[in-house]
Amino acid sequence: MALLAIAVLATAARMPYAGFATWAATASDDVLAQLGVRFRRPSEKTFRAVLSRLDPADLNARMGSYFTAHVASSDPSGLVPIELDGKNAAWCFTRQSDTTHLVSVFAHRARLVLGQLAVAEKSNEIPCVRALLTLLPDNLRWLVTVDAMHTQVVTAKLICATLKSHYLMIVKSNQAKILARITALPWAEVPAAATDDSRGHGRVKTRTLQIITAARGIGFPYAKQIIRITRERLITATDQRSVEVVYAICSLPFEHARPTAIMTWMRQHCGIENSLHWIRDVTFDEDRHRLHTGNGAQVLATRRNTAINLQPSTAPTTSPKPAGSPL
Repeated sequence: MALLAIAVLATAARMPYAGFATWAATASDDVLAQLGVRFRRPSEKTFRAVLSRLDPADLNARMGSYFTAHVASSDPSGLVPIELDGKNAAWCFTRQSDTTHLVSVFAHRARLVLGQLAVAEKSNEIPCVRALLTLLPDNLRWLVTVDAMHTQVVTAKLICATLKSHYLMIVKSNQAKILARITALPWAEVPAAATDDSRGHGRVKTRTLQIITAARGIGFPYAKQIIRITRERLITATDQRSVEVVYAICSLPFEHARPTAIMTWMRQHCGIENSLHWIRDVTFDEDRHRLHTGNGAQVLATRRNTAINLQPSTAPTTSPKPAGSPL
């Protein structure tokens, strides 16, 4: 555990793998003693040998369990909103592929990574997301938000029937029949249930939310509410305007998912892109790091997630590139 703690701290300091031994060499005796290092300061060879032997599944489960407890205690409503999303990891590659695709579970409010799995070769995110969902503790009620790829009957049943939780799913053309039924509803007669305005970076965004109670004929399990969000964007410098319409379905009834809550969940759904992927790409310069897959690569992914979780805030912030070569 001492070596893992040093690795996480060095990662938080934006140091590459080769920098772990440097961090240990320059740390005070008191700091190392608190971390459990009593005798010799570990070398780079020691770090690589020990970390590559760790069981990545066990490590990911332990880290996920620790941070999940923090998510539960910080959410008095009892409903924990989470997002599942994937990202290509150029730093982690195989002989068959230049990248490995990783799917993460990200808590909306706490902005913490709760777990991560690699997509199997010749597969896609869908079974990986289902596998991640089965790893979530069943003593919590989850509100799972996913992109349109995961708007699947099997996934919806897993969330509602097995996990006893709920979903908020985007609907696009991959569910063509359901989308056709939704778009055919009399939206022109439905009043706005909530609106939201935001300004920044020379843009004004307005979101308008409409809701219709789902009828049985919608053809999707556990659906209770059908949602339409109209996003209007104005670029102030050029007066350029654009409009986007997004449809979604939610398994929570109106009394448990009010319009303002749905608006918040939809807006926070982008959090994994802004708070996790952005930090990996920019702050940790992840895509320039290269490492073959195996235990070492998976341990590296969990170590990065842990370092990100332990930051005071996961809000995007740039940092000077540290000295040292990439992984």
